[in-house]
Amino acid sequence: YEPLAPVNLTASNDEEKQITLNWDAVTLDENSVTFGDQVTDGTVTYDIYDNSDNSLIVSTNSTTYTHTGLGYSTSKTYYLKARYTNSQWGSEIISDSSSTISGSTPAGQPPTIDTTYTANVVGTDLNDDTITATSTDPNGFALSSFILYSVDGVTETQVATDDDSDGSLSYTFAANAVDDLTTYDWKLISTDEASETATEEFTINAYPIG
Repeated sequence: YEPLAPVNLTASNDEEKQITLNWDAVTLDENSVTFGDQVTDGTVTYDIYDNSDNSLIVSTNSTTYTHTGLGYSTSKTYYLKARYTNSQWGSEIISDSSSTISGSTPAGQPPTIDTTYTANVVGTDLNDDTITATSTDPNGFALSSFILYSVDGVTETQVATDDDSDGSLSYTFAANAVDDLTTYDWKLISTDEASETATEEFTINAYPIG
């Protein structure tokens, strides 16, 4: 006797960062005997594998499993094998692999960015124009990066970063408007550990005196 591979696999997700798998109880291939019915002294274990690297995720005696601890926007593909252990045989038999089943977690919300700066300044060689910004993550993840860039056309230059990983940064620069209006373009990018990203772009205008 050998167990048939698990069939009728389904995968579902909800608003949590998890994927739930369900499948039918396996049977013996010769007489289609459901494990636990006519075979009373054996146990069935289902091994759940990650299809990406064939690693064993978990073993369970149930026909359902919830894969928790995943991030947002995470896709996983699984397959199962059934193992039947009978004390009379002294060994276990293992089924072929099931078909694969895929599931994914919902997308999380990106971090929020709050920025404080003076949009319009007047004068020449102003050395105290300061940009401050904070970022928080509504999903409860830590921020992996929070960076301020100075933008000149298609060129973006990193000028400040959240070195303390506390979700805040500050940058002071010298605005210089001699004869004409001078514009300073900026971009803030905040990324959390689930790879959700928020971007804010803004401009500071420097006007000459008079």
